[in-house]
Amino acid sequence: MHCAKARKNFVLLLDSRLKAREEGFVNDHLAGCPRCRAELARLRKQAELLQRAPQFCPPAELWQRIETRLNYPEPAHPFIVWQFPYRKEALALAAGLLIALSAWVFWPGRDSEQEPVPPSARETEELDILLTAHKTLEFENPLSGGVSMVSMLAYEDNGNGSFIQ
Repeated sequence: MHCAKARKNFVLLLDSRLKAREEGFVNDHLAGCPRCRAELARLRKQAELLQRAPQFCPPAELWQRIETRLNYPEPAHPFIVWQFPYRKEALALAAGLLIALSAWVFWPGRDSEQEPVPPSARETEELDILLTAHKTLEFENPLSGGVSMVSMLAYEDNGNGSFIQ
């Protein structure tokens, strides 16, 4: 048996809780190992000292004295922040939530604007027609810029891809 394994069994040996076979292995090891014999002798001496030590019995009123110190005083108002017993934890939780919300809102990869989708060929053609009409109205009557803009905004999609006025 190795020293490490024997030393693990020393406490069980001193308490007489070791099985007979294992106790024989430990005793065989102790016969050939002076270091382990010295360690077991030291443990036996400590166990004897502990058995001879006087037993301490706390006074009966000790728990009552401890309990009175544990009680929190009643607050004057039902909920005053500076008397709240968990204010540090609540502040830490609020700060953590604020940081998480800020990170979610201001995260660089999270833009509220989407990338513009390039118009299809048909849409480009229809936009060119509308812009040409707009430029024509402005060219014919330069003072009616507002009127030409209103007429451009009046165009709607009729559902089949062509625009109606």
